Amino acid sequence: MRRVLPGTICLLLLAFAKFAIPQTPERKPQEVVYLTSECSDTVGGIAASALREKIRASVGYTLAFGSTKGHSGLEITLTCAALPGHESSGSAVSYVFAVFLSDGARFFVEPGVGVVGVDAVDGWTQNVFSQFDNWVSIAHKAMSN
Repeated sequence: MRRVLPGTICLLLLAFAKFAIPQTPERKPQEVVYLTSECSDTVGGIAASALREKIRASVGYTLAFGSTKGHSGLEITLTCAALPGHESSGSAVSYVFAVFLSDGARFFVEPGVGVVGVDAVDGWTQNVFSQFDNWVSIAHKAMSN
């Protein structure tokens, strides 16, 4: 009777494990997003914070901190103003999406504007994030041509 060496058993187990254990798909690298906010009113501040958290929680993006100077990546710039007579319940928000380079150049700039109510921040955040995500796909296609 032949003896099986312990090393041979280990090699067979490793070979089997490679095929038996599902392989995790390769993750594409996360894209760096800077969020600049000029939102000092109540609802605008809440909306900016919600968008910041949405970026943080996303799979494809990572929220960057600090200045964009000397870096490159994606940028969202928010500017908010309380609605006159509705300061505690609504804000007008303008936003700009841009690809920027380390030399300060901005490309594929896309502006937008809207109104957000204190009771609709989640929907507003989802909408702006979805627009941003779609815009990123378009910008990538334009840059690859």
